[in-house]
Amino acid sequence: MAGQKTISTTYTPPSTPPAIADYHVVGTITPNSRGNYFAAGFNDGQPYYRRDDSLYFVWYSTFATSWYISTNVGQYVNPRWRSPLLDIEGVYYPEAGSSGNATVVLGPA
Repeated sequence: MAGQKTISTTYTPPSTPPAIADYHVVGTITPNSRGNYFAAGFNDGQPYYRRDDSLYFVWYSTFATSWYISTNVGQYVNPRWRSPLLDIEGVYYPEAGSSGNATVVLGPA
């Protein structure tokens, strides 16, 4: 009929937006642990975060009462950075096999 519109029956759902990072690590640091970190689980009753490639983690140790950036959650492995603050955000100082101060900041890079 004249004046009728053809309606498409094909539906294409919108693409899934990329995940938004909870925190990111910045700084002139070696090795390179910079990047976006996403919530990944719990350790010692605190959340821990993994970098998008899962090579580094930010996690809390109740034993050491410190936050760490390292390659394993809950293990004091090299290389690592440590923050004596109770809050995850702030400056992390190099320890065992790392150099330069890392800073954890809220939100994506």
